[in-house]
Amino acid sequence: MKTAKRLLTAALAVVFTFMCALPAMADDTTPADPKYTLTIDNPAAGHTYKAYQIFDGYHTKDGTSDYLSDINWGSGITRDEDRQAKMIGELKKADLYDENTAYVDKVNDATKVAMALSKLEDKAEKVDEFNEIVGAYLDAAAGSVKAETTASVQFTGLSAGYYLVKDADTGSVGANESYTKYLVKLVADAKMQIKSQSMSLDKYILSGNDKVKENNAAMGDKVNYRLESQLSEMDGYEAYTFIIHDELDAGLTFNKDVSVKVSTKKDDPASYKAYENVTIEYAKQADNAYTSDLPKIEKGETLYIRITLNGLTQDYKNQYVSVTYSATVNENANIGSTPNNNKAYLEYSNNPNQSQGQQEKTSTTTTPPQTVSTYVAGIEISKVSPKGNLLPGAQFMITAKDGTDSDAINELNVTGYSFKEAGDADKDNYYYKEGESYVTAVPEDTAAQKYVTQDGTNLKIGDKIVGMTGDGVGRTEQGVLRFDGLKAGTYTITEVLAPTGYKKIDQDITLKVEWLYSETTKEHYWKYSVESAVGDAVPGEVTNGILPLKIVNQHGLTLPFTGGEGANLLAGLGLALMAAAVAAILYIKRRQNRE
Repeated sequence: MKTAKRLLTAALAVVFTFMCALPAMADDTTPADPKYTLTIDNPAAGHTYKAYQIFDGYHTKDGTSDYLSDINWGSGITRDEDRQAKMIGELKKADLYDENTAYVDKVNDATKVAMALSKLEDKAEKVDEFNEIVGAYLDAAAGSVKAETTASVQFTGLSAGYYLVKDADTGSVGANESYTKYLVKLVADAKMQIKSQSMSLDKYILSGNDKVKENNAAMGDKVNYRLESQLSEMDGYEAYTFIIHDELDAGLTFNKDVSVKVSTKKDDPASYKAYENVTIEYAKQADNAYTSDLPKIEKGETLYIRITLNGLTQDYKNQYVSVTYSATVNENANIGSTPNNNKAYLEYSNNPNQSQGQQEKTSTTTTPPQTVSTYVAGIEISKVSPKGNLLPGAQFMITAKDGTDSDAINELNVTGYSFKEAGDADKDNYYYKEGESYVTAVPEDTAAQKYVTQDGTNLKIGDKIVGMTGDGVGRTEQGVLRFDGLKAGTYTITEVLAPTGYKKIDQDITLKVEWLYSETTKEHYWKYSVESAVGDAVPGEVTNGILPLKIVNQHGLTLPFTGGEGANLLAGLGLALMAAAVAAILYIKRRQNRE
């Protein structure tokens, strides 16, 4: 009998030593019911940890070896017979219960479980499964400690036994925090290390070789994004959730060019290899069902994108993840000081104790959202007379000045009047192109292309874009024309047609647009300056990042014409001259008669 007990305790010592690797602190003079201290090094600040006794027994020492003998269920295991039976059933199913072996008279369910554990070849994975099963049938905790900081905390006064240490079920783990992997220790004044498996996500805009949080762009420009994260140890997980949730404002068109790569070396671009097992899905509302179809997003709406890395295993633990994609600035873009945002956050597994064959139960948490912003410039032209009256019918063309990026103007939103080719449904009020302007005079060429005006805001494509100030009719504002969709650069604004009765300004307007950073406010801002035609073009105070630009026209020279007021004036002058001549002749004759 004694030999059988010794064999049993020796076998149990193998599994306990393998799982715990604890130093022996007891000796032959250990009292009958010694108390021990369990120290947690490097705890997560704010977490509350609880210790549950899984196995109870006697801690003895034989030479250099420590033993836990006369094993029973510890105080942490439920005492409810039905729940215990259910737990035993799950342990049997997982091959963690040696049902067919009777070693000694006092062998019970607890020792049969311990014997099954001692025989495992692949212990680490099975121990995780054991911890998960018994972790669902816990009762009273033997101790509870809260870590206010990352300094060590201790459980004191613990009886000999085998303990499972875990986060408290409620009030311990917050957002973007992971649960501690269940840890089992044989108490003999032992220490245990806590390893955080919480994660982070960084998001950037790629601007050349730089990674920035904000940039400026023209309508039609492509904005390149990069997301970076590092996988955790994934310790204790059979299945791992890694989902990037991305939200794009309506002013950014997603280009469906996602690339996912992983590497063991963060700063070695050549080492990154493609990760192919990726699912990309879309939704128009956050709570909608995601599909593989990319929906059309209208102004004021948001595109929700879900990028899922499937099949992650511990083969990828601690590896670096890089995700890149792009979006194009479109006609729905916000203008001026209102940004066009791209926001992302990471959803990931945070409980390694719920993954063993129970993927549907795996809990997740999320990282704080990361937002990057793209800003787009706009100008508002007001055409006025010398007296300040707003003038409709003035046509202006905007182009990028030499030296500015060739793609500074790809497309613009024109608000006021713009021009389009006439269609079959258009019957009158035609315009014809004359140089860069649009006129109503019918050309000699009867086959000349006809154009009609569009009011409101319309997208126009090209590197030379013409618009006309509104007349207050329909969706136009009297004397006002807007060009939205510019980025930092230098532009030429040319008046190609003046309102009737006024003359064009003689000089092109050179407008410099800058996007600067304020060290005072720690924000970017738009700055506009007029570098030519000063006096004719007067910039106002920038409001909400949009430049109000007042352009003054002088009256044209009005010449007399037949049948008009000029003819009447000439006739009056002629009669006056004739009367003066007659009076002079009569005066001369009277003088001669007197002589």
